[in-house]
Amino acid sequence: MRIHTNLTSEAMHVALRQSGAPISFHTLTEHGSRTHARAFDVRLEGTGGASNTGLYGAGDYSGATWDEWGAFFGALFELSPSTRAGGSAARPVYANADDYHFQTGDRFHFVAGRGHLPADTHPRHRWVYLGTPGDRGVGDSECSKCSAHVPSRATADARRANAA
Repeated sequence: MRIHTNLTSEAMHVALRQSGAPISFHTLTEHGSRTHARAFDVRLEGTGGASNTGLYGAGDYSGATWDEWGAFFGALFELSPSTRAGGSAARPVYANADDYHFQTGDRFHFVAGRGHLPADTHPRHRWVYLGTPGDRGVGDSECSKCSAHVPSRATADARRANAA
């Protein structure tokens, strides 16, 4: 995932440690950025397992789970709230810390003794769509096994537009 930030490589390692997740960098390469001091391409190793289809960015290594990525981003956005992640510079998946926490249902805030990893973390979320059939993805989703909750992309986009 491409991450645009003002953090240094050393600070990226700090975020990794502060996440509280059993993860490491499979890839951390620095690049230029038009919006921030630098950008990094990041792939995380974790407990998600390897996949021929590239689940969680993995192929020839054990990728991080959604919760492990979430804990990493929770720590990253705590260190640098203006960071952008994923997508493109013009349309990032996460525009900043506030946007990230909204899109992940405030699941990845710091808790003493646990870091940013939620207490009810598990390897595979089972997402249940909360909207009505045929409404073209405007409803939120939640995990049937834990407290994870995410808004629809349409809800997140509308919130971003109102904030601008």
